[in-house]
Amino acid sequence: MRGKAYSEDLRVRAVGFVESGKDLEEVASMFSISRATLYRWVLLKKTTKSCAPKKGFQKGYGHKIIDLIQFRKFVDENKNLTLKELAAKIGNVSYETVRRALKKIGYSKKKELWI
Repeated sequence: MRGKAYSEDLRVRAVGFVESGKDLEEVASMFSISRATLYRWVLLKKTTKSCAPKKGFQKGYGHKIIDLIQFRKFVDENKNLTLKELAAKIGNVSYETVRRALKKIGYSKKKELWI
């Protein structure tokens, strides 16, 4: 889980101190942030002209199997297939996605049957 991003105001002030000639390590200590973080902000400012935190990044898994009732019917009709074969038959999903969906519906593989 990601922590909350530092505010843009703090980023701008810290990078401003570095750009005005203050030592990076001193500024990092002053704002109680790591040197690596401050260095990334300085590079971000040089490349994008902004210190704003990233927005809109993916949080968690992209759930490609949404309809679990339909998925349960699909698995019941294809009990003899492996995870990889199920994923290939569904198309555009990995076997890990199929495994997570099977766990959600309470199915596990016992010898050659889905239970």
